Amino acid sequence: MAVSSKMKRYVGRKDSSVAQFQTRVPLDLVSRMKGRKLTLTLPASGREPEEMALVTAGSHIKFSLQTRDGETAEVRRKAVRAELARIFDGARRGPAPISQKQIAALAGAVYRELVAQNDENPGSVEEWESFKALTRASLEGRIPNAPPISFRNRSDDETMAAILFGEDATAGVNSLERSDDFTALQNRVGRLTAWTLDRHGVEVEPSRQLDLMREVAKAALDAAWSLKARSRGDWRPDPTAERFPAFQGETVKPAADGPTFDDAYARWIENENPRYGSRRNRKTATDAFVGFTGKSRLADVTPDDVLRWRSSLMASDLAPGSIATRVSDLRAALNYAVSLRLITASPTAGLKLTIKANRLTQHRDGMRGYSDSEVAQILAQTAKASDPRVRWLPLLAAGTGGRVSDVAQLWAERVRQIDGVWVFAFQKTEDNGGVKTPGSARMVPIHPRLIEAGFLDFVRKMGAGPLFYRNQGVIGSDKVHPYKVAADHVGKHIRKLGFNDPTKAPNHGFRHWFKTVSYQIGLDSVTVDYIQGHKTAGEAARYRHVGADLRLLAKAVGRIPVPPFVHEPKATTHSLTIASNPHNAG
Repeated sequence: MAVSSKMKRYVGRKDSSVAQFQTRVPLDLVSRMKGRKLTLTLPASGREPEEMALVTAGSHIKFSLQTRDGETAEVRRKAVRAELARIFDGARRGPAPISQKQIAALAGAVYRELVAQNDENPGSVEEWESFKALTRASLEGRIPNAPPISFRNRSDDETMAAILFGEDATAGVNSLERSDDFTALQNRVGRLTAWTLDRHGVEVEPSRQLDLMREVAKAALDAAWSLKARSRGDWRPDPTAERFPAFQGETVKPAADGPTFDDAYARWIENENPRYGSRRNRKTATDAFVGFTGKSRLADVTPDDVLRWRSSLMASDLAPGSIATRVSDLRAALNYAVSLRLITASPTAGLKLTIKANRLTQHRDGMRGYSDSEVAQILAQTAKASDPRVRWLPLLAAGTGGRVSDVAQLWAERVRQIDGVWVFAFQKTEDNGGVKTPGSARMVPIHPRLIEAGFLDFVRKMGAGPLFYRNQGVIGSDKVHPYKVAADHVGKHIRKLGFNDPTKAPNHGFRHWFKTVSYQIGLDSVTVDYIQGHKTAGEAARYRHVGADLRLLAKAVGRIPVPPFVHEPKATTHSLTIASNPHNAG
């Protein structure tokens, strides 16, 4: 059922910068889904850990994505879309017969998730004793009610267990009579039962629901035994985990040898059409992981494999940011495989994989920007180059504060005059080039130094199409995009000129310099963030429409002290006509 075009799928709250998710429940399912509680997984992304969202369905489903980071929000939106699609599909099929093995498999998913969510910080022995007492008493019908189990929060259990059972929880439970009242069982594990059904996209016939809840309760007890041992410092593998089979529903059709990282990657490309940079980063990470572990099958990967690989990265010469990116991309690949039901659970679930730069031997105190004199020296030397990439890209970076990868993918059609102001339009290109994030799309006035240096004449001469590469990128290709080659070429050239300070990236040093001098001359930070394509934090920033007044923005850009040029004639061009037939630079 398609979502109404009048309905925004994702919205933000006006009083909060936290990302939100909202979608309409398909009309044919509204009556069936209304009031149903869903526990949705919000996968880890970047430096943010996995979270859970408990929502109640109505005509719409709306909840917080529990992040302010745009990229993390997008990862979580995609995961939630996939999870809701399975839930809606299961609701349409309705209750189905289920075997004893499938019930055990559904309960096993609960066991694995409980252990994964609490493995890093298992808490105290007393917490798990209270957890077990309440769960067993509910399973055996010895109490009229019990607090629901959540994957992480156990705060209510100790208080309730003390009230119901006294100091000796085991003796207290045994002193109560068994009964056939399973109200407490439903309250205790109902949320977990709904979670595993939703996760696997199935509904069970009413006659088997009680059987499933009992097995979920037993799985929760097994998990509590394991976590109680870990709270005492014993992290040996729990042999009980091996009793649970993998769930094989009707819609799960793995390859004969099992799905691989490449299978998940191909599905990700097909379904999401991610940007080139995202494709490259994920493939680099998963290929490196497979090369290190020798495991290409998703089902073969264990948490220990992930931890060993992370340790090897931390001992390598990779920069801290590169290590964090690789670990994050591996985690995202495995989470996406879960969303496709290629594996039942991610081996990264519950693992603490954040990277702290100051713990690494290769840590540096931070990257810095070029000094004014270094910018002047670089521009003086590159101004003499015959290669248009070397000639113009450093100057464009200095004059816009943009990423060299942004300016390297400029097309002649993106250079235009609006309200008398010459601007660059940074936006997605026809050949699958694009700005780093949707918020990075912007109009930036051209610095007067660029016009003086003859940049408009250069654009006219090049004609329509890309300015700094010949062959256009291919949409959907995994090959390095030509704009990336152009940007890398400039960085290597700057290093050859002798600018080798490791704390100053050859290309990104201009971006740091732009931000620094903007502050020194007193430009408004929100204006500078807009020019550079940075997101400005805070609710107030949404009300400052910086890009609306291009003349005012041009004055701000013109104040940036880009060094003057020698050996360059003053351009007298005041209009620009782009040739109709493409002609691209080398």
